[in-house]
Formats: sequence, C-alpha cells, structure tokens
Amino acid sequence: YVGNDSGPKHVAAAVGCKTLTFFGPEDPVEWHPYQESDHQVMFLPGLACRAEDDGRWCSLQSCVEEKHRCMVDLQPEAAVQALQKLIGSS
Repeated sequence: YVGNDSGPKHVAAAVGCKTLTFFGPEDPVEWHPYQESDHQVMFLPGLACRAEDDGRWCSLQSCVEEKHRCMVDLQPEAAVQALQKLIGSS
C-alpha cells in the first residue's frame, strides 16, 4: 500500500501488506503503531505550524501561510527510496 494515513492503510497493514504512508499535519507516533521495517513513513518533523500537543499536531484552521508544507515538501526521491527498501525486504 502506498498512500496517506487512512482506513485502507490500516486494513493493508492488518492483512500483512507492506505500507508506505505519507503523514502531513500530524505526527505518525499517534497513528502508526507498526514496525518501520515493513511500514515506512514519509513525514517532516519539527514544523512550526504543529503547535498543539508539544508540536505533534497542526494548529492551523486553514493552511494559507504554510501552503501545505507538511505534504508539498516531502521529496519524491525519498519516497522512491523508501519504496525500494520495502520491495527489497520482501
């Protein structure tokens, strides 16, 4: 499974499918209780807009100033590398 943190991602993990999950406004520590060897994450830590709960959650009602940096700044090359790592560990 390759996609965002969602119900289908958790179903995929539950049936043993390896996953690559994109996290944006929230920290994966809350919603990603899986071993990273089989379940890679794409996440940008330390963004100033995550001001709630000690920096784990987005505090913005509307992402006008940040322009969705938490997702847009994720690097495609890093996603490809993470996917290759998953495929290589089959």
